[in-house]
Parts: sequence; C-alpha cells; structure tokens
Amino acid sequence: MVRIQNKTSSPLPIQNGNPQSDVFSLPLFLIAINDITKNVSYPITQRLFADDYNMSIRSSQPNRAHSLLQETPNKISTWASKNGFRFSSLKTYLVIFKRRNSIPSLEPLFLQNFQISLRDSAKLLGILFDQKLTWAPHIKILKAKCIRSLSILKFLSHPSKGCNRKIFLKLYKSLIRSRLHYTV
Repeated sequence: MVRIQNKTSSPLPIQNGNPQSDVFSLPLFLIAINDITKNVSYPITQRLFADDYNMSIRSSQPNRAHSLLQETPNKISTWASKNGFRFSSLKTYLVIFKRRNSIPSLEPLFLQNFQISLRDSAKLLGILFDQKLTWAPHIKILKAKCIRSLSILKFLSHPSKGCNRKIFLKLYKSLIRSRLHYTV
C-alpha cells in the first residue's frame, strides 16, 4: 500500500522481494535488511554492505568462538523467517583465519536448516582474504587480471592500430592502475 499525503492506494499482497529493475528496489531492500544487525552482539562484529553481510569473531579459544557463532545464525534465521528473507547456501560459508596449520575439529554451523560450508578464503568487497592472510591468492588473481589488460594495451599500442596517446593513457588508468590502487 502506498500513501501520498492523505491519499492511500488499495493494498496489494507481496509474496516476497521486489522487482530488480524497479527504482525503489534498492532503497526498499536496504530498509528491509537494515535491522538484521540487531541480532548480533559483542564479541561478534559484523559488516553489512548492500546485500553482502558478514560477521566475525576474534578468539584464541576456537570452541568458545564456535558456540558464539552458532547462536548468531540461529537468531538471524529467526529474523529471516519473520521478515521473509532466505539465505543462499552457495553464498554462505565459514572461513577460519589462523596462524597455525591445525585447528580443532568443530561441529558444523547451520543457518536456516542448511550446513554452512567451510572454505579457505573469503572475498569481501573484491578483496580475497586467505586463511593465513598471506594475500598470495589475491595478488595472483590481481596479477592475472593486469596481465590480461596489459595484453590488450600491447595490441592497441601497435603502430598499425593507431591508438591515440590520450586514449591509451585513459585505458591504462582504468584497466590497470585502478585495480592496483584499489588494493593498496
């Protein structure tokens, strides 16, 4: 139902979600998901950026961290059921960042009746974090992307292609330098 000043439209039922291309879809989604953060309490920290949500805990006691982490998905599952949200089992995963090679075996975590898979890296806003925080996988991917872009620039720099110097510089800044500056 929509109200503008003192005029109200007739009510229309919404099953779940809103159209992706609609101008109101993003603001409505952000309003709807914003209170998910009320389900998480210290010592767990959380980050919400549009539809990317993650939480973390820092602890030297893996078993305590695990029990605290399981409480939070339980609360979030209840919140999601009340608010009509579903989480993707493919996009929901757990990464244990560690200094040592071994970690104790832990019971699996669950969210909305599916098991949260364990992975060795996580991507957050385009940056790949590996378990040991070495940056090696992220740098490897970044290098490959820059080499592909450099190949394009090499092709365009050939005298027979006649690429303008100003255009060439803009391409370099947008294809290579922007990637390197973002991750620094």
